[in-house]
Amino acid sequence: MMVVGALDYRHQRYLDFLLNESPPPGIASITHVFNKLEQWMQEFAPHGCMSMNAIAAFPDDPVIANSVKKHKQKVQHFLGQQSQREDLATAIFLLHEGVSSAWPVLGKKAITSAQTALSQLLKENKQ
Repeated sequence: MMVVGALDYRHQRYLDFLLNESPPPGIASITHVFNKLEQWMQEFAPHGCMSMNAIAAFPDDPVIANSVKKHKQKVQHFLGQQSQREDLATAIFLLHEGVSSAWPVLGKKAITSAQTALSQLLKENKQ
């Protein structure tokens, strides 16, 4: 299916984009990821996440649902690796997803709020 091919291509392009010029894994890297997320939303996804838009357009298609689920799981794992905080991967993922969902309505406020929450989360949960 063409939609799944587009989603798979977009997934790899997105991760490569986030890693571009990234510092080594750690707090600086996850901060970099959220800065890149802002750029991605501005340039490539001003109407929100393509994966979630695909689910909304084809809610009963199990192939699309599976592709989106795999993408989101890989992004969650990626965020845990880049932050070196696997224990916070779900919380960081929720901040990431919140930005992509809220971007069309809030714009930069979505990223600013997520970055503040991320900073607090990492500060409160130092290893």
